Amino acid sequence: MSKTVTCLVRNHLVRDHTSPIRRGSPLIQQKPLTVCIAAICETASDSPKIVFSADSLISAGLQFERWGGKISPLSDYCYVMASSSDALLSDMIVNEVQSKVSGSVPTIKEIADLFSTTCINEKRKQQERDVLGPLGLSYDSFHANSKNMSPELVREIMNSLTYYRYKFETEFLIVGIDMLPNPTAHIYTVNHDGECKLHDFLGFAVIGSGYTLAFPELTKLAYSPFVTTWEEALIRVYDAKKVAERMAGVGPVTNLAVLNINVDEKTKIRKPVVWWPMQDTFKILDGGIEKLKKNDLDTMTIVHRELKDLLAKAKAQAGKTASTTGESQKQDSEEQSKKPDSSKQPSTS
Repeated sequence: MSKTVTCLVRNHLVRDHTSPIRRGSPLIQQKPLTVCIAAICETASDSPKIVFSADSLISAGLQFERWGGKISPLSDYCYVMASSSDALLSDMIVNEVQSKVSGSVPTIKEIADLFSTTCINEKRKQQERDVLGPLGLSYDSFHANSKNMSPELVREIMNSLTYYRYKFETEFLIVGIDMLPNPTAHIYTVNHDGECKLHDFLGFAVIGSGYTLAFPELTKLAYSPFVTTWEEALIRVYDAKKVAERMAGVGPVTNLAVLNINVDEKTKIRKPVVWWPMQDTFKILDGGIEKLKKNDLDTMTIVHRELKDLLAKAKAQAGKTASTTGESQKQDSEEQSKKPDSSKQPSTS
């Protein structure tokens, strides 16, 4: 490679924030908005269900509520929610996966793997565009010309590619029910680096800026995807979403759904269907949460009173003990004073 090109490459790496060697300050990334929550329930039955929820706040230059929410269908048995600081980027990835699964019946694992592969490919494109593009290079041309570059320069470029980070963060929460051989509910998360995780063991998952509050809320009480009913899961997911609204970037509008299995009475064919709760359901849920909060306050008042009484009894007991000890010491002193002083008794010798 010529000295002129080498100089251009070096200057680009010095200016570019992706270089781990030359950058002077850490990269400030825009954090993803929203909260997306999913919980599996009733898996011990032959009709498992998934309750999932998300807000409607998105970021595309500005933050605003999007009508229709951010729950996207991939098929009649699989849905995806996205938490992203760039809604256009996440929507592009969702559309690409939708086109790949259209007309086929992949498993939930295969769909999650498609999201992982698509995210990795998108990252590779952005790496090539941001790191190699300004140098007039592509991955192919870089590998072809690397032998003509100095080892130090190749190392700097490779480090820039290796430690490359998005300016935006994106994460997907995928929920679905595999119908064969037996109905099985699954929850996966995939981030912009292509990292894929299965959450069936926990039975629930949370992504987005509301994670900090929503996840602990779900763990306050023991949760089992085997025996937890869909009604309980609905209340707990909704409650976690409302609690998460205290975090910046989580909108007040709630989209809530239940993926379950319906059996056709005539054909006896089982197929996944989604129930979207109406306004009356939200009123019931809000009322239920208020009652729970009131019960918590009542319980706290009772505990506070019991602790106060216990403390008063402890103080009284301590005072009684101190008084008894004082009287005992006084009696001992009096008895001691009544005894004759042995030093003043006459000697018998």
